[in-house]
Amino acid sequence: MSFKSSTPLDLSFDRDIRDVHLIYDYDAEDAEGKPAKWRYEMWFFSEHRIVYAIHGGPMAGRRNYQTCVFQCIRPGELWQCNWLEETGSIVSLVYDIKLQQITTLLAFSKGHWENPEQAHGDKRNPADLERWRGLAKIGTQVDRLLMAKKATIVEVFRGKDNNDRLWLTSGGRVKFGPMQGQPYGISSSFAVIANHYYLAHYIWITLSLLILAGRVCIGLPYPQIFTD
Repeated sequence: MSFKSSTPLDLSFDRDIRDVHLIYDYDAEDAEGKPAKWRYEMWFFSEHRIVYAIHGGPMAGRRNYQTCVFQCIRPGELWQCNWLEETGSIVSLVYDIKLQQITTLLAFSKGHWENPEQAHGDKRNPADLERWRGLAKIGTQVDRLLMAKKATIVEVFRGKDNNDRLWLTSGGRVKFGPMQGQPYGISSSFAVIANHYYLAHYIWITLSLLILAGRVCIGLPYPQIFTD
């Protein structure tokens, strides 16, 4: 799978989207045609990674992470996120920051829609992932169910949730300092702060050594702190 986008990522991404965690309810119907809510959960982890879980509706019990592409429609207000599922389904989601709504077009593959139970599971489980890929081979590209849905956002926060309903499986690891190699996880904000602090600390040491070397080269005496 690959993406092609000619739209540069808007500079408001860090403010509007990065590390934002949403819990939202789609307006739907149950098997008897009565009004129902389908609860979904989404973590916009980075510019190329989303992590989600489905808690309600026929797809409940599905946990996944995907490579995605974002487009800013209007900074501070509207963002679009698009991705392709292993099942062959295509999703285009619009996050309305002002109205606190999600508007989605889902193009379900024939295998995904007609076999929802087989689409349940956890991507980290090789058997589940292989089964999902098999669903993509059922039917053709035109044998799709297009579903347009709107959801109301019920909770917004940043970082991984405290109930461990979502998880991080790849990417997003601290690259510097005492948390090097650790995923951002629940304390993602702390990890970023720690990362920047230690990076600044090492930069300061490097600059100090360069200044000292420069003084020696031009014949200036050592600073007092080095001669006592």
